[in-house]
Amino acid sequence: MFDDDLALANDDFFVHFAIPIQIHPYNQPPRTIEAVFDDDFVSIGNDAIIASSSPQITCKTQDTLDLKMDDEVIIKNKVYQVREIQPDATGLTVFYCYESSTITNP
Repeated sequence: MFDDDLALANDDFFVHFAIPIQIHPYNQPPRTIEAVFDDDFVSIGNDAIIASSSPQITCKTQDTLDLKMDDEVIIKNKVYQVREIQPDATGLTVFYCYESSTITNP
């Protein structure tokens, strides 16, 4: 029962916040999935001596089982590479990415 409720909550989350993105798993054909994209700006220190953005996508784990580190995703016409994968054991996975200049896994 809890798992069913959690799945419904995840579905509702994606209906309201997800956008289509294209994923390029290594040695697999690219495909489009729904994901929540977040690219918050982060600064460290009061004077913003160090600043960066930390692009991440939240996906349904079942949609991304073959997506690995260094694989590519295209979000809003920008190419990103996966640098860290964090499944959360609730059916969602967060992929931390960095912007890349070209597609290497066409």
